[in-house]
Amino acid sequence: RCTAVHECSVVEQMVKIASKKAAEAEASGVTSINVVIGELTGYMEDSIRFYFRLLAKDTILENAQLNISFVKPKLRCPSCDKLFERARFSFDCPDCGTAGEMTKTGSEFYIDTMEVS
Repeated sequence: RCTAVHECSVVEQMVKIASKKAAEAEASGVTSINVVIGELTGYMEDSIRFYFRLLAKDTILENAQLNISFVKPKLRCPSCDKLFERARFSFDCPDCGTAGEMTKTGSEFYIDTMEVS
């Protein structure tokens, strides 16, 4: 159903996974889905919500509330091992001043929890 749109294919996979999990739980419906999205993914909330409504239509997820939590990217200081959010115009560790290195935090996309009925 999805072609080249960035958010469409990930939402399509999310709907497939959530539907499968709901079926495994022998649920009659899904009331909410809680999703975690890293800001580095570039996924736009409006697009995620649009494709979720489109792709969940006529499925067990159709009436589910989609709750999205965004995760800010984190850097790790190679000197003092501090995990920190980047300050504006700076990649430097706020404790020791060493340039931080990117971590995977901020690039996630996953279903955290679901409520079923």
